Amino acid sequence: LRAVDTKDTILLSGSAPPVNPRKSLGVLVAAAYANFSQLGARLVISPLIPLIILTFYVTKGSVGAVLTTMWAVFALQQYPGGVLSDAYGERRVILLALSVTSVASIGVALAPTFLILGLAALALGAGAGLYIPSAVALLDRLFDRNGQALGTHPRAPPS
Repeated sequence: LRAVDTKDTILLSGSAPPVNPRKSLGVLVAAAYANFSQLGARLVISPLIPLIILTFYVTKGSVGAVLTTMWAVFALQQYPGGVLSDAYGERRVILLALSVTSVASIGVALAPTFLILGLAALALGAGAGLYIPSAVALLDRLFDRNGQALGTHPRAPPS
């Protein structure tokens, strides 16, 4: 993978200048691990559905509604994530997204009530939804062979 040369790059307002190839590879590895973490935080909830039902005395339908809403919020946040990325820069939005995702994951894990679990799951979807477009935009800007970078990003942890 090679980083994009500065003279061939058109920088958008709010975008950071390209970095050297070694740093670009580091960004790719960090983005791949971040993607793995935010995806894992959303996927780990589903196997815990029986435990959630027993802990909070709720129905399968209630848990299903929370998870469906989490995934809907995730999908709906991707457009605003791209707009924010263009306006404020990919790195800032990635840091915001991962911060929200981290705090929301802790909220899901430590929720004392089903309502708190539901709100934390919605925040988890929102944070994860902001991450995807910003990470893709960052990798697209950093690599001239962006197909390889974008193909590596979702398969983390990289080997």
